[in-house]
Amino acid sequence: MIDGEVVAIDESGRVSFNALQHSRMRAHTQLYVFDLLVHRGRNVMHLPLETRRALLADALGKVHYPVIQSRSFDVRPGDLVKAAKELGLEGVIAKRKRSFYEPGLRSGAWVKYKINRSQEFVIGATRPGTRSTR
Repeated sequence: MIDGEVVAIDESGRVSFNALQHSRMRAHTQLYVFDLLVHRGRNVMHLPLETRRALLADALGKVHYPVIQSRSFDVRPGDLVKAAKELGLEGVIAKRKRSFYEPGLRSGAWVKYKINRSQEFVIGATRPGTRSTR
């Protein structure tokens, strides 16, 4: 059992949430896998992330595109966020190397840093009808 996210890649090669929502757009999808929960029938959630990712790499050894193991970066958080901003990415997910998988919990072992702080919403309105009420 894996943990991952399906993303759509638009015509310019960038991740596009909009393209994922609209299948008629010219985009292809990929599955980015970033964690392993069960390996060969054994629960591995109690193992540190770095161990689970090594097992994941082994499990994905013969699996090819469009399934891709996400990359890890051993850099300062500020540098990673700066690079993500320059690339126009939506955000960054960071997990502690030695953290365990805690289903359903929002612990401090992982954080999501959203770069694009905009929100999408729809504004609706009505106007009075033109029918007469005679």
